[in-house]
Amino acid sequence: GKRAVPASFIMAANKIMRDSVEGMDATAIQVLAKHPIGNPILQLILELDLTLNKGEAKGEAKGEAKGEDGQTSNASPSLLQKLLPGAPKSLSDGSSAASEFVNGMIYDQIGSRLIETLVTHAPGKIFKALNQNIFLPRIQGYVRNDISCYPAIRVLQRLGKDDLAKAVDQIAPTVPQLVSKARYNVLTTLFERCAARNINDEIKKLIKGLKEGCGSQPADLVMTLCSLSASEEEEKKKKKDVNQLTKNEYAVQSHGAKLLTTLLSISGPSKAVHESILALPSDLVLRLANTSLPTVTLLTTAINTPSSNSVFQKGLVNTLLPRIPDLAMSQYGHNLVNAIAEIPSKGKDWSIPQHIKDKVMTALAAHESQLRESWMGRSVWRTWKGDMWKTRRFD
Repeated sequence: GKRAVPASFIMAANKIMRDSVEGMDATAIQVLAKHPIGNPILQLILELDLTLNKGEAKGEAKGEAKGEDGQTSNASPSLLQKLLPGAPKSLSDGSSAASEFVNGMIYDQIGSRLIETLVTHAPGKIFKALNQNIFLPRIQGYVRNDISCYPAIRVLQRLGKDDLAKAVDQIAPTVPQLVSKARYNVLTTLFERCAARNINDEIKKLIKGLKEGCGSQPADLVMTLCSLSASEEEEKKKKKDVNQLTKNEYAVQSHGAKLLTTLLSISGPSKAVHESILALPSDLVLRLANTSLPTVTLLTTAINTPSSNSVFQKGLVNTLLPRIPDLAMSQYGHNLVNAIAEIPSKGKDWSIPQHIKDKVMTALAAHESQLRESWMGRSVWRTWKGDMWKTRRFD
């Protein structure tokens, strides 16, 4: 649980925060918000101010009379009022200082971080005004931009069912563009929130757009999102080491793999992911297993997810079978070999027949000495109970 702190600490923290922003005017805040050092400080002060004073502000709002502007004198944290003067009422006016501040910061590489903090921790009334007047009408454009998409993600995470449905209706036609721009984190958030809010119709719209953006063939879904479209020969021309990804390529591939992993947790889209993995050539499945932790996590999640296609687990293991020893000694691939061992031998939607497991164990036993030379191999040998298999196979 939360650690109890004395009231004197909260009083001291509030005093430090008040003193820090007391002398700031609108110009100073604008400068700090776009400064690489000043912005994180503002984020911290804003987050502390909003979280520490949340309960106090609610109590005061109930007990004090409202002023002419409809707010109590202490109901809103001081920094919040400096950032958004007159909020929430002023946010309905596009020319107000509060609206201009948000519009000016949301596309700024540094300033947008402060907007993220503001959206995450803002009181309900202010968030509602921000959403209705600024974010929701332009959400389609925000999610396409590489900077404003991050505050937009924070907005999507706070939306209720009705507002989320409106946002998806705006974004759904542009999903193919989001795929081409590799905005996979936006799509992941949309699928997660629609599943949490139980909006199945919107999920269908999103998955339709996702398939359009990736390609018409089943394998295109995984190939596009995990950046597997380039052949080995093309990659060799681009870089000396095929396995060495640049920082940006790794990030894009990781976000794509996370999106697919999210889809596996949703009953409808999970079928499309299973079909896409089965349609992949064996060399691309092996690349997924060996490239990075996010890509192998995709495969381990897929094989651990019950499938209406009863041959999925069996088909995937048969594809991997010729390279099982190599995977067992791979930094990432050994996780997949371990996951196969945990799957039961009998079951309708989630099983691997015992005779296939025997083939896997036979392949591992043929390379026992090599397996014991690496910690990955020893982990696989221990998970598969190799020593027991050698001495008491029928147990």
